[in-house]
Amino acid sequence: IPPSEAITYSLGIVGITSFISAISSTNGNDSHLKSILIPFGIASISTTICTRLLILPLLPKAFTINNLSFTLDSLFMILLAFLMLLASKRMLVDYSQDSESQSTSLRSLIAKGVLLGILTGCTGIGGGFLIVPVLLLHGGLNMQQAIRSSMILIACNAIPAFGFDILNMHSIFQLDLFLQLLLFSLGGSFVGMRIARFTQQDIIKKLFGILIALIAFMILLTELT
Repeated sequence: IPPSEAITYSLGIVGITSFISAISSTNGNDSHLKSILIPFGIASISTTICTRLLILPLLPKAFTINNLSFTLDSLFMILLAFLMLLASKRMLVDYSQDSESQSTSLRSLIAKGVLLGILTGCTGIGGGFLIVPVLLLHGGLNMQQAIRSSMILIACNAIPAFGFDILNMHSIFQLDLFLQLLLFSLGGSFVGMRIARFTQQDIIKKLFGILIALIAFMILLTELT
């Protein structure tokens, strides 16, 4: 599947998986998160939809940079790889700051939400590995709150964009492949939530950081050679 079409599949799989996982992990003490989730979520969701509907159709399908030709899909994959490397660094760096001492900046949350929406619209990533550090550093949330909030925001970002893509998709959507991937994704999410209950969050964060760094290097090797 070409990267431009794979983004559609990714948005659907990640969005639905995050939505169901968020429902499964919701508890009755989430009301205090609204002041953070609402401005951040509105900024990221609206920007994601605008990017998919208004910006991407205007971009050329190929670029030439220093006499090197790149397709739009290739540039997005390279962008995704660098974002994954940045996310890997954030996961591997120990956030020793006390979350309660972090001040919540409405302007900063909205700005980060807009940036996340653009990245999600262009690359199809749900943004979980970017949302969690933002909510930790700029939202004043602890790790568990940031993870639960990220699943909600990922679902709100990805599912509407997936719906718009399906309506505008000119090629055949392989529903059987999509459902197979979605099924395994959901199964993996439930296994992951059970493992997380008995594993230190610092260990999970560092292993995840190493994994996405390796994948990022593989993407760069594929696209630049």
